[in-house]
Amino acid sequence: MTPVDVRVLPDEYVTVAVDTLALLASASRLRIIHALLHESPLAVTDLAKLADLSLSAASQHLTRMRRAGVLKSTKDGVNVLSELADPHFAYLADAAFTYAEHVAGSSDRSHRHNLAGSDVGTT
Repeated sequence: MTPVDVRVLPDEYVTVAVDTLALLASASRLRIIHALLHESPLAVTDLAKLADLSLSAASQHLTRMRRAGVLKSTKDGVNVLSELADPHFAYLADAAFTYAEHVAGSSDRSHRHNLAGSDVGTT
């Protein structure tokens, strides 16, 4: 039996991580997620208002997130209420917001510059 190198990430994990981070790589979806972290469940009309989106655009983002499994929806009369479906995703999103607050509040401007550069993770 060949030993498993724990430093090598399985392809399936990489795919899921890339797909998850792609969901977070949208200002509109981040605004929706942020709203849901603070109050949940919410109707599409409320989420559209909080994310400064049209109803149509908000619905499209919600559909994408629901298909990805990070949102769940319930009917409340004529309203469809959305909430985050997975506490692991909520934790990841919250960590992203916490990191953004840290970087945006940092007086070290080179830290922000390094995020976009190829020297991220180098010493």
